[in-house]
Amino acid sequence: MFLKNIIKYIIYFSYFILVLYSCTPPNEIITTESGARLSFSRDTIFFDTVFTSQPTFTRRLMVFNNNRNAINISEISIAGGQNSPYTMTVNGETKNNIQNIRLLGKDSLLILMTAKINPKQADLPFIVRDSLLFRVNDNRQEVKIWGWGQDANYLRSQRIRQNTVWAGKKPYVIFGVLTVDSLVNLTIEKGVTVYMDMGAAMLIKGNLTINGTLLDKVNFRGVRLDRQYADVPGQWDAIYFDVGSKNNQIRHAHLRNGNVGLRIGAPPDNDTIPELVVENTIIENMRLRGLISFSSDVYMVNTQINNCTQNAVACLAGGTYTFLHCTFANTETRFFTEDPTVFMSNFYQLPDASVLKSPLSFQMTNCIAWGDRMNDFQVINQPGTPARWLVRNCLLKTTDNQFNSNNNILNQRPRFRSAFRLDFRLDSLSPALGKGLNIGVLIDIGGVVRANTPDIGAHERKK
Repeated sequence: MFLKNIIKYIIYFSYFILVLYSCTPPNEIITTESGARLSFSRDTIFFDTVFTSQPTFTRRLMVFNNNRNAINISEISIAGGQNSPYTMTVNGETKNNIQNIRLLGKDSLLILMTAKINPKQADLPFIVRDSLLFRVNDNRQEVKIWGWGQDANYLRSQRIRQNTVWAGKKPYVIFGVLTVDSLVNLTIEKGVTVYMDMGAAMLIKGNLTINGTLLDKVNFRGVRLDRQYADVPGQWDAIYFDVGSKNNQIRHAHLRNGNVGLRIGAPPDNDTIPELVVENTIIENMRLRGLISFSSDVYMVNTQINNCTQNAVACLAGGTYTFLHCTFANTETRFFTEDPTVFMSNFYQLPDASVLKSPLSFQMTNCIAWGDRMNDFQVINQPGTPARWLVRNCLLKTTDNQFNSNNNILNQRPRFRSAFRLDFRLDSLSPALGKGLNIGVLIDIGGVVRANTPDIGAHERKK
């Protein structure tokens, strides 16, 4: 009798287990099949250039179980272990090795990856490889990790107190505000790249000299090197030239993706010597303006300013300006602007309703001012304050017929090659071809020799 009861209990228990197992959803039953494998959202986790000693932004990897049954991931590990510059976070745990994760059938797992690469005292970028290893039912799977490390010179809210030269291939990374003291010169030599952190700025109280060349420009851009940030404005603040800053020279530079490219404010003076000279330079993708100047003296030649959400050029409260063979364009942009591409005035109203004003004098020769508004070249002067100008051989988009003289071309599309792709060279049907005045600017922004009767704008079309 006792044996019969034992057998009965075993049968009942086995039946219970069978019923319980049969009620378990298939996606919760862990498979032990050797062919069960994971799939991934990418086969390589790629980090664009990473500044050494600086933490990166996060990369994501999705891990998928496309099987009907659950899988036990016995191990996820970073091959380089504790010495790896890469770190993973899974289910809130940040480790280099995580074990026994059950992944339900048709479910997914998110892995977050970051990097912090040690310096190597190298000028050029260097590659740092590693991999993520996954083990399921004695199967081994791998996702590669690639990153480019870049040593850099880091400047955090620093003040330059003596004449300084930046040179070499190792870039400079600015955090906060970098101040160049009065009577101090900062020289940036050819080929230098300056990366600006979010909100970073340069404040020039002394003077700035940029000595780029046609083949080795000096570049300013944000620290986000991900491809999706290549054309995003507002990633850094501006280069400010303070009151009293003089003898600033910028040659062969490329400024991208800030709030303002160049901002200069000088008190009215009795001379017309430029506080700022800009040559063979591109300023583009600015959240506000490319150049904003208050009562200053600026000389600009062979320069392109484009894709600014407000003005490409704003010269306010007077000053003396010379623009030769420049292209100012806010057309076919990825945003809408209500402001003219070029705006000039002899006054400026401050927030407290007071008005700054001084005489305005400017010359524009062989320039293009074009955009998507009805009036993209606008000059406003307040009576009682002198304002005079000479605008000749320019292509302008304007409703102001006073500029319909001096061989200017009004409201004829300049026919850039592809403004949407930021190519502001002229195509073969441009009305600006051969309509310039020979003023001795013999080579264009790209090194092309100008014809005796040159094209209008910063670019000479190759014949």
